[in-house]
Amino acid sequence: MRTSWNDFNSPVGNGLRAVPSSGTPRSSGTPRSSGSPRRAFPTDARRGAALIVVLAGLAVTMVMFITTMKLFLVQQKTIELNARQIQAGWLAESGIQRAAARLAADANYRGETWNVSAEDLGGRDAGAVAIRVEQPPGKPDRRTVHVEADYPSDPQQRARVMRDATLQIKP
Repeated sequence: MRTSWNDFNSPVGNGLRAVPSSGTPRSSGTPRSSGSPRRAFPTDARRGAALIVVLAGLAVTMVMFITTMKLFLVQQKTIELNARQIQAGWLAESGIQRAAARLAADANYRGETWNVSAEDLGGRDAGAVAIRVEQPPGKPDRRTVHVEADYPSDPQQRARVMRDATLQIKP
């Protein structure tokens, strides 16, 4: 009785039985060929297909992650822009109130550029408010105040808010 190494390599517990290669017929009735042994592991094609599926899953996951991060960054920039616009709006309102106070003290006040420091704003950025005062024709007791507020002062990051108001002054 002749045995080969392949006879001992067959998997155990899968219902197959190792039979010496003596030419005796197997249960299927066909003699054992001298070809390659039965494999207990997936074939190379199956391994390759599994690798492709795993890589495709990783690619989809990466695309979803990158899309989520881009969305997060866009939302963060939108929130920062909104905060700058709100602060610039408050600076514009303060500019109108400043002009009203100056006009109450001096009817000939024509405006100024008011630089507000970061410390005064309680933040990390400074702001600038341009105030211009004009007298409307034929109305000596009124002044039109034009205000442009920039926050922050940096031209690359700033939000600009413009406000106009007509104030009555006491002669």
